[in-house]
Formats: sequence, structure tokens, C-alpha cells
Amino acid sequence: MSVKEKPLMNAVSRSGPLPMPENPFWAGFCAVLAMAFMGGFVTIFASFTYGASRPLPMYEMARAGAAVALILAALLALVTLATASQDSDEKAFKRQFCTGVAVAIIILLFVDFLAVDWLREEFGGMRPGQSQWGGI
Repeated sequence: MSVKEKPLMNAVSRSGPLPMPENPFWAGFCAVLAMAFMGGFVTIFASFTYGASRPLPMYEMARAGAAVALILAALLALVTLATASQDSDEKAFKRQFCTGVAVAIIILLFVDFLAVDWLREEFGGMRPGQSQWGGI
């Protein structure tokens, strides 16, 4: 083992479990937030491949990607509820998980409803590559 590898080996040997929510409600809530974020993030990169350079179309693409992710999350939550066995503990766990999913979807839709006009106005007035914090 070289001197450069020693800190990495020490870090890996002391690694613990990933910090994941143990409460099923928060697990479902965080899962939906991650799905919405990643759906928007992936569609922004996909829009770059088709030549998108203006902020407003990129925002609309990210919003559409997040919407698709929320629809997928809702469908997966329904499948999760439908596949619950007769075991009461499993049913309670899956019910709490799906409640977290539903609450997150409702909150994200409410925030989108409140912010969509303002964000369209902000992104509509920007040139390609321009941002509020400098840029071109």
C-alpha cells in the first residue's frame, strides 16, 4: 500500500452505515424529494443534448422531468400499497411509507403552484447563460 492510499484505506475501514431515515414516513418523504430532484436534474442534462441554452425552456424541461418523477412516485406508492401482505406490521409500515410519499407530492405540487409564475417571469427575462449571480 502506498502512502497515497493509506488515508483512503483508513476511511473505508472505519465506515459506518449510510444515514437513512428509519421512520417509514420520512423514508417515503425523502424518496419522493430525491425522485423529483433527480427527474429535473436529468432532464436539464437531456435538454443540453438538444441544444437548449435559454433559461426558460430549461426550467420548463426540469419542471416536466420532476412532474414525470412525481407521477412515477405515485404509481409506485400505489403498487406498494397493493402488494402489502396480510401481516399487520408490514401493512402499517407500507401505509406510513405511502403517507410520506403522498405528503411530499402534495407539498411539492403546492410549492410549484405558488412559485411557477414567479419563476417563469424570472427565467423568461434572462439571456442564454445569464444568471442572477453574474454570468454572461
